[in-house]
Amino acid sequence: GLQRFGDPTLRAEQSIGFDGGVDQRLARDRVLIGITYFYTRLQRVIDFQSFFVVDPLGLGRFSGYVNRPGGISREVESLVEATLWRGADLRASYTYTNSDRLVPFRGLQPQYVIPSQLFGVTLNQRYRSFAFTLDLNRTGSHLAPVFENDFPFRTAELTFDGYTKADLFGSYERRVSEGTSVVLFLGADNIFNQRYYENGFLAPRRVGRGGVRVKF
Repeated sequence: GLQRFGDPTLRAEQSIGFDGGVDQRLARDRVLIGITYFYTRLQRVIDFQSFFVVDPLGLGRFSGYVNRPGGISREVESLVEATLWRGADLRASYTYTNSDRLVPFRGLQPQYVIPSQLFGVTLNQRYRSFAFTLDLNRTGSHLAPVFENDFPFRTAELTFDGYTKADLFGSYERRVSEGTSVVLFLGADNIFNQRYYENGFLAPRRVGRGGVRVKF
């Protein structure tokens, strides 16, 4: 028969959160520094429970949606933006995240696929009709679930190592008429050919991209 997942007794999700930060410009507006703190607490969420010992609706269901406490997340985000020289600007950021989910009978556990530390640097350089962009990102280790396809359908929690990923792209723009420009671009993702995982799955290695874009 049909499985009923709806539950009219479920209550709306509820959370509280706040954030605050400071930005400051220096060196005649050539440098911007900032730091921000974020806090979120999920007081009540709607979650799917894969097995009921006793169906809360009394309908003999084996699974369904239920209310339960959520989790808590704290984060500090900092950044520096600077104009280095003519046509060049730099942006660097660092983020620390402490995010936990509430697991029945286990208490607070680290949230999946959220690394505690992220660091990134972006350098843009423009010279006449040419533009170059270098993105360098360091992602810390993170926890992710891996599921078994066959019986008994177990789940393992694995810690995936951190990695450093760099992308480099360049472009050339030429105006062909009063309101039309042609942009040629070429570059590659993951230029260091790093082996890393996203959401527990192996990500592509070095990937090149190029093309033509028309602006009008």
